[in-house]
Amino acid sequence: MRKTGLAVTILAFSFTAISAMSSFANWHMDNTGYWWENEDGSYAKDQWLWLDGNQDGIAECYYFDENGYMLSDAVAPDGSQVDKDGAWIIDGVKQAKVLDTASGLASSSDEASLGAGDEISADTAADAAAEGAHEAAVYSLGSLNVRADGIFAGAKASSGDNELNLVSSDLKYAAVIMRIDLAQDPDYQSVMQTAQALGIDLNSDTMKSLVMDTIESSFTVSMGVSPSARADKTFPTGVWRQFRYDPDSVGGTYTDVLIRYDSNVFYAIVIGAEGGYADVDAFMNNSVY
Repeated sequence: MRKTGLAVTILAFSFTAISAMSSFANWHMDNTGYWWENEDGSYAKDQWLWLDGNQDGIAECYYFDENGYMLSDAVAPDGSQVDKDGAWIIDGVKQAKVLDTASGLASSSDEASLGAGDEISADTAADAAAEGAHEAAVYSLGSLNVRADGIFAGAKASSGDNELNLVSSDLKYAAVIMRIDLAQDPDYQSVMQTAQALGIDLNSDTMKSLVMDTIESSFTVSMGVSPSARADKTFPTGVWRQFRYDPDSVGGTYTDVLIRYDSNVFYAIVIGAEGGYADVDAFMNNSVY
């Protein structure tokens, strides 16, 4: 079974970045704060930008300092104030504007100053967003469906055939969901052939448990630390193994990992949070099916 262990170890390394709260779309975060990556790979600095953080068609204005970090709960160099979320406010009212593009970024002519474009109050923005309200987006990964609601309502998402990234509109929660069809891997195919020749059922409960143990061990090796808690839990999609990492051991991020293996398909869900662990049970029971 050595090849299976190696394949899982390689897979586990793809998740190590979550320990520093992985970046999603154009927003990024590190131990210093939040910053914005432009489409050309450069980053915003010494400027205001209108950005639609939760992709609801309503943009807020953020200031990025000389080092490229977003100001929060502070006064910008021009004397304008931003709230704890970094959004420009006037007399305590968050300023916003309705975008006419799908990029999430206001046109360049609107970036030059706060006076550009048509500003609207938070109440007006909420009304405009309500008019265009729609059901939460659902993303499919194989047989797994993930609904972007709850803490991920209005989340910024990026997805591919076998991976989904979500970041909450308040930038406090992030999730990576991945699906790996091990039967498509040449090394695993040889393992399957050997198992079949020996009469071993790789999808028996015993083998599933062994595979899960190997995956968990690989995560421990790649993360460089053992989880603080672990449990096998039953959700609507079946039995998942959940293990949790303390923030002090993974760069200050509260991290939960859930893994599931069935019919040669491996699923992993990594959820990172600030200020406390995410409600994983609510997410798995209500948003994953």
